[in-house]
Amino acid sequence: MFYRPTGLARLSGAADKIRLEPGSGVRFDTAFNILGLGALQSACRLDRLALGLTGSGQLEVSVCHLVSGGAVETLVRGAVTLLDGVETILDLSQAALTPSAGTIWVELRAIDPQDTATLNGGRFLTATQPDPAFRLAVCRPVHAEDDARDPFLARLQDWAAQKSGQVAVFGPAQGPAHAAQLAEARLQNYTHALLLNADTIVDCETLDRAMVLMSLAKSPKVAFGAALVDRAERALLVDNGLIRSLDGTLSPVDAGANPNLASTLLRQTPDGDASGPAVARTNFLGMALADLPKRIDTIFQSARLGPEMITLIEPGLFDLHHVPGIMIRRDPARRRLTGLMTLQNMIFPEQGICTEEQMFFHATGNASYCTEAQPVFDATGTRSHVEQVAEITIADEDAALFDTYFNALSIGKWHETCALDGLWLGVSGRGRVEIKVFHAIPDRSWEMLASQIVTLSRGHEAIIDLSHYAHNATRGVIYFEAKALGDGVAITGSRYMTAGAPDPDRKLALSITTFKREEQVENTARRLSRYLETAEFSEFMHCYIVDNGNSAKIVSHPQITRIPNANLGGAGGFTRGLLEAEAAGYSHVLFMDDDASIPMEALHRTYAFLTLSKDPKAAIAGAMINNTDKWRMWENGAVFDRKCKPLFTGTDLRTRDGLLRMEFSSAATRPAKMYGGWWYFAFPVAQVKRHPFPFFVRGDDVNFSLVNEFNINTLNGVVSFADDFIDKESPLTWYLDLRSHMVHHLTLDKMEVGGRRVAGIAVKFFLRNLVKFQYETIEAILMAWEHVLQGPDFFVDNADASGPRAAIKALVKTESWKPVADFDMVGRKRWFDRWPSLRRRFFPFALNGHVLPFFGLWGSRVVIPSGQRGHLDAVWGASRLIFLNSTRDKAYATQISYTKALSLTLRLIGLWLRTVLGYGKLRALYHKRYPEITTPGYWHKALAMPDTAVASEPAPVAPAAIP
Repeated sequence: MFYRPTGLARLSGAADKIRLEPGSGVRFDTAFNILGLGALQSACRLDRLALGLTGSGQLEVSVCHLVSGGAVETLVRGAVTLLDGVETILDLSQAALTPSAGTIWVELRAIDPQDTATLNGGRFLTATQPDPAFRLAVCRPVHAEDDARDPFLARLQDWAAQKSGQVAVFGPAQGPAHAAQLAEARLQNYTHALLLNADTIVDCETLDRAMVLMSLAKSPKVAFGAALVDRAERALLVDNGLIRSLDGTLSPVDAGANPNLASTLLRQTPDGDASGPAVARTNFLGMALADLPKRIDTIFQSARLGPEMITLIEPGLFDLHHVPGIMIRRDPARRRLTGLMTLQNMIFPEQGICTEEQMFFHATGNASYCTEAQPVFDATGTRSHVEQVAEITIADEDAALFDTYFNALSIGKWHETCALDGLWLGVSGRGRVEIKVFHAIPDRSWEMLASQIVTLSRGHEAIIDLSHYAHNATRGVIYFEAKALGDGVAITGSRYMTAGAPDPDRKLALSITTFKREEQVENTARRLSRYLETAEFSEFMHCYIVDNGNSAKIVSHPQITRIPNANLGGAGGFTRGLLEAEAAGYSHVLFMDDDASIPMEALHRTYAFLTLSKDPKAAIAGAMINNTDKWRMWENGAVFDRKCKPLFTGTDLRTRDGLLRMEFSSAATRPAKMYGGWWYFAFPVAQVKRHPFPFFVRGDDVNFSLVNEFNINTLNGVVSFADDFIDKESPLTWYLDLRSHMVHHLTLDKMEVGGRRVAGIAVKFFLRNLVKFQYETIEAILMAWEHVLQGPDFFVDNADASGPRAAIKALVKTESWKPVADFDMVGRKRWFDRWPSLRRRFFPFALNGHVLPFFGLWGSRVVIPSGQRGHLDAVWGASRLIFLNSTRDKAYATQISYTKALSLTLRLIGLWLRTVLGYGKLRALYHKRYPEITTPGYWHKALAMPDTAVASEPAPVAPAAIP
C-alpha cells in the first residue's frame, strides 16, 4: 500500500526513513504514494509540477507515467545526491503536465557501490498558490458524552491545532448534525468544509492532502470524495465511490478491488458517466462553502441515509472527484458510541396471539422453542405479574433460521421509505454459535452478508455489521441463521438496528375504540401498560381509549387515557381519538382494535418505520390473520374497487417461499385504491385532509384511506389476529357494507364508475344472498339502498344508526343464531350432486332453483360449516341450507321461497331504476355535502365535544391484573 522493494538487496524501514543497500531499489507505484495526475488536472489548478526528495546518498531517480491502456513511459531518469537537511527539487512540469494525464510514480535505486542511501521523505509540489483566505471547517457529528472515549477526535483536534488557525473542528458545541455545523461554519466565515461521519477514520496525511486539494480546486462546485477500504483487509476496497443507476440502485465502483492495481489506480469517478451520476457521501466530503447558502437546504432535505453508514447527497449538486491516495476506513465501534436505534426485535410465539412456531423460526435438526416463567416485581418489591422468558435452544451442529414472517427483515421496504444510517444485527443468547446473515434478493442470486463465529453470554450482545447490504441490492429480505458449535446454545433475542435516534417531533397516539367489550379492552390496557414500561420508544407514545359504552375500567397509567364518548360507532370513536391526538400535537395516529390481538413488537416496528420515514405520506396497514388458521394470511393490505379485495389471501406464512413471494411483491408495487383496515392503521396527521364519514361502522376505514391519499405500507410481523369475518356476517353487516360501498363511489372522484355500475354493486349483493335464500339479509340490503338514495343527510341524521339497527333487528327472525339442537342436521343429496361440475355450471343460471318449478321439493339439503359460509360452491343445487358457526354449537336455516324472491326482485328493479335515472343529481348532492360532514367542526358538534381537549375522565383502576 506504501512502497515495493525491488531486486534482491536487503531493504529495511523505520518510522520516517527507508534504507537502501547498494543496488537495491524501491518503487512508489502504490495506492498511497502514486500521483493521480489525471484526476488532479481535472479538479485542480496546477501551474507547475516538481518532485522533492530528502535523505542522504546517491540515488538513481526515475519518474514513470502510466496512461490508459497500460502503457508506461519514463518521464525523467537521472542520478542525484541527497544531502542531510537539504531537499532536492526535480522539475517535472515539461514532462508530466501533458494532456495524456494518467498517473505517475517515482522509482529509486541506490547506485553507490560502497555505501547505503537513505530516503527520509518525498513529495510532489506545484507552484500554484492557495487562496490566502482559505479556512477549513471539519464537521464531524459526535455526542459530547463520547468525547473522552474517542481517540480519533483527539488526533483530529491536534492536527487542526497545528494549522495556525486555518482549520477548526466543529463538534457537539456547534450542533449534532452536519447541517447545523455547516451553518455555523458559514457564520464564522470559513471558506471550505470537510464532512466526516462519526465512524470515519482517516490519517493526518490524508487530511493534509484533502486540505491542499480544496485550496487548489478549479471552481467552488468541485468537491472531493474518498475511497473506502475494508476494515480488516485494508488492501481491498469497499468502494471507490458510488454510482446511481437509472433505476435508483447504487453501484459501488471497484468494490473488492486491490487499490494498488493499475486498473484501479487509473479509475477516477466522474460527475456522471454511462452508468449514472456519482453520489456524494458525508463519510468524507470536501467542498467549498461559496454558494452553499443557496444549496444547503437542498442538500440536506434530499439527504438519504444509505449503505456503509453514509449520508447520500443528491447527484449533480457537486462536481465530485475521487483522487488516488485519498482513502478512509470505518470504525463501527465509534458509530455504536453515538447511538443505535432498533428497527425490529425478535418476536417469539405468544399464547393467545400466535404459537405457530414456523412463523417465528425454522429448525434444521434439533432446535426448539421453550419458555420459563419468571415473576416480575414492582418498585415496592411486590410481585406484579409473571412473565414468560423465551429462548430457542439449539443442539450441537444444528441450526435455527429466522427466515420467517415474524423475524425476517424486509430491507427493501425499510430502505425505500426510511432514512437508514447503516444496518446492524444484534444477537443475544448463550454458547458458541456461527451466525450467517443472508440477503434474499428478488430475481437474482442471493448473497451472504456475513459469517461470524461468536460466543454469546448473558448481558453481551454480538453485533454484526450489515451496512454493506446495498452494495448487492436495496431490495429483498434479510435473515440470519444461528448454528450451534457446542452444547448449551440458546438464542434469547435478536434485533436489526440503524444508527440514530427517534425524531422528537414524531409522536404516535394509539387510538382504541370500544363499546361494551370490557374484558377485552381492560386486558388490552394491561398489556399496553406493561409494554410501555420498558418500550424503547415509550416516551413518544400515548394511548387514548375511546369508550363509546362508558363502561370500561382501565388500568391507571400516565400514558393511557380513557375518554368517555357518545356512541357514534367506530367512525365516531376513531374520529374522537384522532381529534384528541391532533389537539395534543401528535404527528401520527394508530387506529387499532380494542382486543389488540397483536404482538406488542408491532408497535415498535410501526413507530421505528414512521420516525425514520423520508415520505411524509407514509402510513402502515397492519395485516389480518383469522384465528381459525393462524398460519394463513387473510389480508396483507387490501384494494377497494366496487368491492373489497384483500391482498395475498391464502399465503402460507409457515414457509419461506410464501413469505418471500409476499414481501417481494408487496415491496415492488403499491396498488392503486389501496386502503388500511382500522384494526391496525397508522397514518400521519398532517396528511388528513378529510375526517371520517359518519358511516357508524363498516367502510369508514376504506373511505378515510382513499380520500386522504396516504402511501400505505405493510410490514412483516405487524399483524392483528381476529375471528373470521364470516362468523360476524349478519343482515346488519350486509346493510352497513352496501351503504359504504355505494357511498365511496358517490363521494370520491377516483371511484367514479357511473350509475349502472354503482347500482350493479347492490345487484351483486342481492344475488349473492338470493342463491342462499337469505331473504332477511336481502331486506336489509334493499333498506341500505333506499337509505343511500335519501342522500348524505340521512347519515348525518342517523349517525348513531339506532333507527336502522332497530329496524333490522325487528325483521330478522330466521337468520339469527340458535342452538344446533333446534335443527334437523341430516342432509339430503340428489342425483345431480354426483356431477359437481354440472351443478356449478347449471344452477347459477337457474338462480339456484328460483326459476325451476317445485325446486323446494326436489332440491338438496346441505349443512354448511363456517369455513364454507362465504363460498357459493356449497349451495348450488340445494333448496334448504343450514349454516353453522365456527364452534358448531349454533346454526340457522334458510330455504327457497318463490313469493319472497319475486317480491324482493320487484323492489330491486324499482331501486335500480331510481339509481340509474337519478344518479347525476344524487352524486352532485353527495359531492356537495361530503366536504361539510368530514370536517373537525362537524365531528366536534356531533360528538358534543367540549371546546378544550383532552376531554377525558381519570382512568379508574382496573380489577386484579391478568398474569
